[in-house]
Amino acid sequence: MLGAYRTLLARAEREKIKSIAAKMTYLELSADNTFYDAFTSALYLPHTELDRFPSVAQLLSGNHNEHADTLLEEDGHGQC
Repeated sequence: MLGAYRTLLARAEREKIKSIAAKMTYLELSADNTFYDAFTSALYLPHTELDRFPSVAQLLSGNHNEHADTLLEEDGHGQC
C-alpha cells in the first residue's frame, strides 16, 4: 500500500511505472504444449523425470549413502 501511495504523490515514479508498463508483453503459455507438458510433469513429487533429481533417485532405489542418512536425521524426517 505504501508503494501505491508514494507513486500517487511522485510524478517521477509514475513516469517510471509507465515506462515499465510499456515494455511489458503478454505471452500466451497455453499456445505452446511444451510449457504445459513441463508444468504438469513438475506437479508430482518425486518429480517424474528422476534424472533431473539424482539424490531423489538414489533414495528411492535404496542406494543412499551415510551422508544422506545424516541429512535426513538432522532434518527430523528419519530414515527412508
